[in-house]
Amino acid sequence: MMDFGSAQKYLDQYISYEIVRDFDYEKDFGLKRVSNFLDQWVPNWSTLKVIHVGGSKGKGTVSKMVSDYLVKEGKCVGLFLSPHVVSVCERISVDGEMISRENFAAVVSDFAEFVGDSCELSWFEIFFVLAMKVFVEKGCEFAVLEVGLGGRLDATNVVKPIVTAITSVEMEHADILGDTLEKIFEEKWGIKKSGVPMICEENLRKFVGEREAEFAEGNEGVARAVLGKLGFEARDLVGNFKMVGRFDVRELEGKTVVFDIAHTVKSLERLLVSLEERFIDEKKVFLVGKLNDKGDFVKVFEGKEVRFVGGFSERAMEGEDYSVVFEEVLANIKKDQIIVVTGSSYLVGAIIRRFLPS
Repeated sequence: MMDFGSAQKYLDQYISYEIVRDFDYEKDFGLKRVSNFLDQWVPNWSTLKVIHVGGSKGKGTVSKMVSDYLVKEGKCVGLFLSPHVVSVCERISVDGEMISRENFAAVVSDFAEFVGDSCELSWFEIFFVLAMKVFVEKGCEFAVLEVGLGGRLDATNVVKPIVTAITSVEMEHADILGDTLEKIFEEKWGIKKSGVPMICEENLRKFVGEREAEFAEGNEGVARAVLGKLGFEARDLVGNFKMVGRFDVRELEGKTVVFDIAHTVKSLERLLVSLEERFIDEKKVFLVGKLNDKGDFVKVFEGKEVRFVGGFSERAMEGEDYSVVFEEVLANIKKDQIIVVTGSSYLVGAIIRRFLPS
């Protein structure tokens, strides 16, 4: 059996469209090969009660809120998230605990033995089928799935869910999903299934039009409405909510550092509001990473103390080396200041892995 490092190395031989951006969306993404593979490797995959969550921002938060609540209610729940921030193990959780390195290596070894010398699935598609394998083998009743890219052609869209949800829609991946909010929304609406309840964030009402959907306000509202469809009257879902890289407040060498993977204009604006509410008196020093294919959000930081950094990803813009800048800022930060690392999940993950305990 592989160890964890070998399992990661094995998976890295498969193409990842999170890194490689030169692809044909209609041709290289698709559902048939994924569903066919699942039928062969995980014959009982369709017995899972699936909650399917899409959107531009907030879909991971809503997915985890729903999963956390169901676990507290004593249900056996699988949770599939993307992207990961620190470890690939974040992508697959059962009953609120992310998969261990040992179990991850074991399921990858099982996959490798099953496929033999070749497999047509992409890196993300493999992670999805790995998750479904784990969920079935662990006896999960529910599977909460976060959409990867778009929705219509995303690997997760092979499922027939019991509830679907779409959070906020923003300008993202415009070169792939479409150059208007309307086009991007239609890709995300592609997870809608006939006869399956759809919960949408309130701001999507104008895009939904006369189509069948129910509307909720904010991430917590969407999560509460989803749980309502499952027969639960959920109240406070935010109280003890924690998620890696989502308003993730940590202490490093006695200094306060906030990590947040916000990477769109709206999500960054929401982050600024949350920072002002949580840290009223502290001055903020921002380290911001930007990917070359992302929209320009420099204007969000006008008038702020900010350093734009690079070097954390193959897709990162040119800029000061993130590790050098972070060490410099950390060494010189004052007592009345906090550091905010944001703009990219790759940057957040790189700094946490490099500078914080594992």
